[in-house]
Amino acid sequence: MKIKGKLTEWNDDRGFGFIETIADAQRFFVHISAFPKGRRPHLGDVIFFEAVSDDKGRANAVHVLYSTVQKRQLKGTQKSSLFAPRSLLAVSHLLLVASLVATGKLPLLWMVGVLLMSAATFWMYRRDKKAAQSGRWRTPENNLQIMALCGGWSGALWAQLFLRHKSQKTEFLQVFWLAVILNVIFTCYVVSQGVPVFLK
Repeated sequence: MKIKGKLTEWNDDRGFGFIETIADAQRFFVHISAFPKGRRPHLGDVIFFEAVSDDKGRANAVHVLYSTVQKRQLKGTQKSSLFAPRSLLAVSHLLLVASLVATGKLPLLWMVGVLLMSAATFWMYRRDKKAAQSGRWRTPENNLQIMALCGGWSGALWAQLFLRHKSQKTEFLQVFWLAVILNVIFTCYVVSQGVPVFLK
């Protein structure tokens, strides 16, 4: 029999959380593997699940289904996700760099570097998320921040948006946005001072 509950705690990096039943606020542990494929759980999701006990007698939720209302809402969210603020900012960054290259204010090598770094950063976020879900070795957060600082922050923004990774951790995001600001400042400095000889 399906039980109706609400996702009250969720650690997206590690892929687990807790559900509280609507009727009597009982808590059930839930792992990402219990959810249907297609989208990541979100804090506050109203869901239906079956209750089981593990070998230690702890209450677990399995065979989770999203509510019908949320499924309809999700379709609209997915269609507009490309126009989310993070995505628009990432596109604006790449278009700005491309325009500066086209006008000779930045070298072509700069654009190539930004594209490669963004792709590498997205891949590192994806690798780290899979590692978190499977309990394998994680990518140090400092490495992700350095990649963003070196111009890969467009890829990081897309990873946060589409992979739902590192998108809610306040401490991480504070450092991330500082890295973005520093990268923009450095780019503006290079444009104002002229392209260095070694980049021409």
